[in-house]
Amino acid sequence: ANLFNHFDNSSFVMDFEVLQINNRLWYGVTDRLQIGINLPIYIIEGGTMDNYIEKFHSTFGITNERNENPRNKFIFGTKELQSDVMLGDITGHIRYRFFDNPGLSCGVKIQTPSLTSTEWFDHSQVGVGFDATIFYSIGEFFITNSSNIINAGDTEVLGLEINNVQFSNVTSVDWRIIQGWSIVIQLAATSGQVELLSYNHWTYEVTGGCRIHLGSNHWFDFGVIENIMTYDNTVDVGFYVGLTFKN
Repeated sequence: ANLFNHFDNSSFVMDFEVLQINNRLWYGVTDRLQIGINLPIYIIEGGTMDNYIEKFHSTFGITNERNENPRNKFIFGTKELQSDVMLGDITGHIRYRFFDNPGLSCGVKIQTPSLTSTEWFDHSQVGVGFDATIFYSIGEFFITNSSNIINAGDTEVLGLEINNVQFSNVTSVDWRIIQGWSIVIQLAATSGQVELLSYNHWTYEVTGGCRIHLGSNHWFDFGVIENIMTYDNTVDVGFYVGLTFKN
């Protein structure tokens, strides 16, 4: 994901890219009960996408001050930072499916303190989250809606205290257009993260992508994330790729 914000009447700039690698493992205890674990790896840097994103946005008539600032820099405020690599929080999951089509499943996750801390990030407490997900399959469409609440505990990013309690809601539609191919559209709404300018407001992002079933037990996902409605508190552009295996 690439983020750039230059706030009006201010020299305050946020400009960086994040590569997040999620390593997830799930185990089906029963047909309805799953447990899982996730270990993320983060690489944060100035990146190489600035020129591409500027051209991408200008194609659709979206302008900003990106071309007035140095490209491919990791900048927060007025300070340039060095690229960094870190191990994130280990997160354990428990999920139970109560009903089927229309269905309901609920999940609980426990988040450990981060394995590493950096100049710009520190999470030193256990976090707890809960979600309730409803889903419905009708014809070639699979529709889901997930509401989430999390208490992350004390977290500091770039010298700012992150709000402990956060909310989000994700609605998605998976439309199978032909055998083995689906188009996926997702809308994510997330509560304010930090008391800084517009970052204490809700954010709204759309992901559009596709899912390709390479076989009965493995599939490939690709998606593009774009902000909508609010342009000054979300990433500019993000890309997602995933490969899933099931045994």
